[in-house]
Amino acid sequence: MSLSVFSFSLRRSFNAALCLWWATVFLCLLPFVSSSSQAAARRSDNHRYALVIGHNKGHRELKNLSFAENDARRFSRLLTELGDFPASQVKLLLSPTVQQLRKVMKSLKRRLDRVGKRGMFLLYYSGHSRPRHFQMGKERLRYATLLRFVKKLSIPLRIVIVDSCHSGSMINAKGKAVRVKGAVRVNFIRWTRRALPSQVQGLAILASSGEKERSYESDRLRSSFFTSSLLAGLR
Repeated sequence: MSLSVFSFSLRRSFNAALCLWWATVFLCLLPFVSSSSQAAARRSDNHRYALVIGHNKGHRELKNLSFAENDARRFSRLLTELGDFPASQVKLLLSPTVQQLRKVMKSLKRRLDRVGKRGMFLLYYSGHSRPRHFQMGKERLRYATLLRFVKKLSIPLRIVIVDSCHSGSMINAKGKAVRVKGAVRVNFIRWTRRALPSQVQGLAILASSGEKERSYESDRLRSSFFTSSLLAGLR
């Protein structure tokens, strides 16, 4: 089964409920809590890898974020607690420089090339971004650069989750896109009851906003609206 690319637009509290629904979809895809996945975690051939990035630093008119790095910590913990990701295969980066991130990406590419065509890779980013690039403090990394890295991985299932302003623009960075009420979709998921998680493959992108929209944090939640809803849904 092929998993294609889509973007989800979060708008105020109304879409928080929809975000929980999408989290349920991801719950089925990973899968997070199941007897079979728990058994897989105990086997030596657990090929689930993740790169989790949190970046609070702003630049110029972009003020420093308060909770992006903490959201990254919480997401990485969830992967190991409920997602059957071995702790040694979850790389957490907090406020990395672009050079540090490129070095980790290069190392991961070599490691996953040895794994071959099996398993799953998940990438999560929480921080600032512009319409065409991630804004990591004073530095920037183009969406296309990150997507090239993910697309070149031999691992069959790749999931990218981005919690930042304008994150829906990543779909345009990949290729053809169709705009649908703030969301951008390409060849939406074709899911059947007979499909098993082991048969799912391809690239999926879950974005917190449309290409012209912003994403927001909440002092009350001490998190972004998007990641708070996503984590709640997955748990």
